[in-house]
Amino acid sequence: ARPWAPQGPGADPEGFSWFATGSRAPSTGDARRHAFTVLAHLLGPSPASLLYRRLRSQEGLVYAFYTWSRSYTETGAWRIMAGVENRNLRRAQEVVREVLLEVAGRGPDPEDLAVARRQAVTDLVTTAERPWDHAMALSQETGLGTRPWSLEGGIRALERVTAEQVRLAAVSVAERQLTVVRPEPA
Repeated sequence: ARPWAPQGPGADPEGFSWFATGSRAPSTGDARRHAFTVLAHLLGPSPASLLYRRLRSQEGLVYAFYTWSRSYTETGAWRIMAGVENRNLRRAQEVVREVLLEVAGRGPDPEDLAVARRQAVTDLVTTAERPWDHAMALSQETGLGTRPWSLEGGIRALERVTAEQVRLAAVSVAERQLTVVRPEPA
């Protein structure tokens, strides 16, 4: 894989672009996936997240962004997608990288980790409250009925994620991070 490098602004310096950055994540059957889910919340669009505080509150670079981790049968994907004015595109990507490397280097602070775990649990619970989403989660989590899974077990797995596991998830993302910008840079 090629090393991570920020992508340049689109053709119009006054225009707007979206960038997506991320890497592979563990599969549904891999217990490490829960740390990637918590990392997504740690760097998510909530005002409580590390990335929100840097991108929006401190530097005012991004209008909207979303972070998520999705596990599939054989692999997974961890991603951030952000809408950015082209004049802020390079710096926004650098901030994402900086925050990711900070977490990879020292792990999350205990308070930030606790908030991210609570958000991950809340997301799981609200998914279970929507019948269609719950059915989809059950099919994915159980491998279409080939392994046991319960909402309570999913909650416990998220609550047990440690700072070191999140740090290692950040290391994994940072080592294999790819970025795409649309519209494509000139």
